[in-house]
Amino acid sequence: MDPQALQTEAQSAIAGASTLGELDAARVRYLGRQSELKQALRGVRDAETGSVLNTLREELERAVADRCAELERADLNRRLTQEVADITLPGEARPRGHLHLITQIRREVEDIFLGLGYQVVDGREVETTHYNFDALNFPADHPSRSPRQSVFLNGDVLFRTETSPSQIRVMESQPPPIYMVSLGRVYRRDTPDATTRRSSTRSKVSPSIAASRWPTSRARCST
Repeated sequence: MDPQALQTEAQSAIAGASTLGELDAARVRYLGRQSELKQALRGVRDAETGSVLNTLREELERAVADRCAELERADLNRRLTQEVADITLPGEARPRGHLHLITQIRREVEDIFLGLGYQVVDGREVETTHYNFDALNFPADHPSRSPRQSVFLNGDVLFRTETSPSQIRVMESQPPPIYMVSLGRVYRRDTPDATTRRSSTRSKVSPSIAASRWPTSRARCST
């Protein structure tokens, strides 16, 4: 093996590599385990030859490292020029959770009634006893009027126990015919269980639907 000829050939191949892939191929060819230089190093029998070959190996390794740095720098400059990133753009939005299942069902039901020609009325969650009881013909001694059943806030103001008060408000605001549906939360108290003798009460929130069609018919259901 002629070290001078090998050096000239290897440095020419390293300098001529235009990509990192080509450079790695040249490295394997001239510095790999099966390369001519490595085979010659394994067969060295004298110090002078070993010194020459080791010097050649170091020069080739240095040439590969320098060319690798050049190619990486050129690739970085190319990407900085061509792959421009607009840092003023907003970042990637984090995925959000989905709507509550009851909310999904409520919207599906509203879409069905809208398709039938009904109007959707949200109604008020805080009502007066007039709209929540009196206008709906609840008798004065009806159990739901008791503070043990309904959540009163102040005097005749309470959380609604059904969505039907919205029917009264719509009837007062426009003449028939009326096609409307009201969906939403209602608030009732859990009555103390006599068997367990609970000393406290708690509020219960339930979904409710009130659908009305006047003057020909009226339908109402709540869950």
